[in-house]
Amino acid sequence: MADDLRFVSVSEDDIENLLSNKLSDHTKRVVSGAVKMLTEYTVERNMSLSDLYKLPKCDLNDFLRHFYMEARKKDGSLYTRNAIIAIRYGLQKHFSQTCASDIVNDSEFATSCEVFSAVLSLV
Repeated sequence: MADDLRFVSVSEDDIENLLSNKLSDHTKRVVSGAVKMLTEYTVERNMSLSDLYKLPKCDLNDFLRHFYMEARKKDGSLYTRNAIIAIRYGLQKHFSQTCASDIVNDSEFATSCEVFSAVLSLV
């Protein structure tokens, strides 16, 4: 009779697994790479990633403005246009999951979006 149930019970873990597995492997790598890069940047700025999560949106916006301008490859050269776009996409996914912040579409991030667009015009 238990097999006749129309609705099954799921745990919070089941829901979290579903959400994490919906991302493709490529997207997971992009997010992971963007977070690694952001972590390295925060360390150079004497911060931690957890400090970043505690910032108000206006301060996170200012932080991202500098990040977009200062981000470079390990050899000091600029990233390609596609690489910068991928980094931002990964960060958007990450901040959406960790802080419920949309760093691309929220009005609080308008100036960091402007800087991002200006950086794209450089490459």
